[in-house]
Amino acid sequence: MASYKDLKSLMLMAVKWEQRLTEFYEQAENAVTFDGSIEILAMLKKNHDSVLKIVSDIKIEDYGSDEWIKSSPEIDVERILTLTEVDFRPCGPEITSHILEFEENVRDFYRTIADKIVSISEKELFQSLVALKEKQLFEMNRLLGQHEYFEKHTN
Repeated sequence: MASYKDLKSLMLMAVKWEQRLTEFYEQAENAVTFDGSIEILAMLKKNHDSVLKIVSDIKIEDYGSDEWIKSSPEIDVERILTLTEVDFRPCGPEITSHILEFEENVRDFYRTIADKIVSISEKELFQSLVALKEKQLFEMNRLLGQHEYFEKHTN
């Protein structure tokens, strides 16, 4: 646990996590050879790129004075999304499970911050980030479900 982080440092971390996932997608796109996996990665990356833009464009000054946030949890990005551990050849479950785990951990981090923060505008910011991640996870699961259905019924 880290203590007393401010909103600016939390948002810088959030952008860093989203950029880390962008790097993951880029490495996966360069390594995957199965056409179906390439297509699903492209769709997931496009979805992720829009989320990265939203998080990157947040202006801290729009949320009032920067509040101290006591006992905010740390996320070990290297542990959650380690590129070297993933076998990119078949894509499928291993890559998508890494992506989903990472996104769920970031959503849970945003939820924890939203629960701890006192400022109404900053609380609403993190609640909206939780909602954004929920929407992204829903869309990812929908795309992955369609992809799995397609693979089962075309082979």
